Amino acid sequence: MKRLLTLGLVLLSGLSFGQTTPTPAELLDRMRNAYAQARTYRDRGSVTVEYLTRKKAETTRRKAFSTAFQRGGTYRFAHAEAGSAGAIQCGVVWSKGPRTLTWLGARNTLDSGRTLVQALTLAGAATGSASRRVSGLLLGDPKISMDWDKSLRNVQLVGQETVNNRLTHHLTATGGQVNLPSQVELWLDAASGLVIRLSERSRVAEFEALTTIDFEPAVNVELTPDLLRFDYQNCLK
Repeated sequence: MKRLLTLGLVLLSGLSFGQTTPTPAELLDRMRNAYAQARTYRDRGSVTVEYLTRKKAETTRRKAFSTAFQRGGTYRFAHAEAGSAGAIQCGVVWSKGPRTLTWLGARNTLDSGRTLVQALTLAGAATGSASRRVSGLLLGDPKISMDWDKSLRNVQLVGQETVNNRLTHHLTATGGQVNLPSQVELWLDAASGLVIRLSERSRVAEFEALTTIDFEPAVNVELTPDLLRFDYQNCLK
């Protein structure tokens, strides 16, 4: 009986110690794999960019965005914000195979002469790089992602937090270039590894910019045909 009790305690102890906390490197690898292996992906989200001085917030920009992606098929990214007259200014980047279409709502212009990298770079300027962070991981193109995930340094796991109603792993890191570093915070879904929130504080000239991107992602879900249409008149889907 004593031997059986001892064996039981050892087994229970092994189960407990087997549930180890993932390392920051393991969490980042899991994040990359979640996007690289996704058959389909969709999200809706928001990005807020605050330009700060030492005294106060000088300017705040807010945008909403949506993404739909089917591996080997169609990609669509859209973003919108309230214009000065209250009208929604919409931008859409749509791609299938070698063909890319871009709707520039602020200019009321349809552009078919850009590559997908060029179109998402242009959209990134208007969305605090929200168009490039996840899309680059989905598409496996470092020219789109700017290798933001691989440039992270001094990555630390803070712990687990609930963000946007999801349990997440909260990471902090140093990002950006070595001579122009930024402070990055990343919240990864504990269940799927997907990015739920990304925050980056960086210096732009005399301003400090704080960019916060919130995602509501889903992978390997059915995408209805309307989600994958170019359709700039129905911007966010």
